[in-house]
Amino acid sequence: MSLLQKIKIRPPEKKNIKSHQKISNEIQHYVIFGVVLFWWNFVNSKLFVIVQKRLFLSKIVAITALLLISSCFVSFSQTDVSLRITTLSVFTTENANNTVFRLNLDKYGYLAIEPGLMCSYDYYVKTFIYSLHVDQALYFDAAGMPAGYTGFGFRARLFKKWKHSLHIGFGTAFHYRKNWNSIAGYKDDNSFTSTGKMQYNLEIITGGLEYNYYFRERADISFGLNECYPGKIMFSAGFRYWISKKVKSHFGCNTCPKF
Repeated sequence: MSLLQKIKIRPPEKKNIKSHQKISNEIQHYVIFGVVLFWWNFVNSKLFVIVQKRLFLSKIVAITALLLISSCFVSFSQTDVSLRITTLSVFTTENANNTVFRLNLDKYGYLAIEPGLMCSYDYYVKTFIYSLHVDQALYFDAAGMPAGYTGFGFRARLFKKWKHSLHIGFGTAFHYRKNWNSIAGYKDDNSFTSTGKMQYNLEIITGGLEYNYYFRERADISFGLNECYPGKIMFSAGFRYWISKKVKSHFGCNTCPKF
């Protein structure tokens, strides 16, 4: 019997590690549930009506952009940013204002080109699976008018296999555009609220899918599909860059991936 075989290696104690990790996961779930519950009660309160009337959309864009830019200079645990080009939008329902579309691809207004940029930020609350997600998009809509939206929500990874990964998300989004009332032939369908030269719309629940293909150690090719508001789906393509892949954990992990 060799010397190495005689040496008894004591296995690591996993009981305490698992119990601490279980408690940590439960705390994360309670926090997420609490945030969702608070937001739901807020949007149904009188305070939200007051805030909605007095909050300027330009401030929302400025604050979101500041958070996204500042995140690039701070080292966080498991964070990434995405920059994608918005391309094609699909209108799944018949639109009463398809006659005012200037960038449509068909005469019925189901397909339209809406060129622009979309920037996204993710902060992972659990190892590469769950994340807090922020979207900021600026583009020209189907009528050729400046538009954009700011979204906040949660995302989860559906699967990851080799270089492929797919995420699903849901949240809340503010939509804004230049007032279409200045366009001849526009019919107000009450989907947007007019305020001066702008129109805005708040969607409590929106969703999206994102597919990523591993390109380099910190870069992925990214494709997005976002439900901007009921009846409209926007496609985008670009890159995802990892600011940090560092796993923030207080306990050891023998099976965690090495980057």
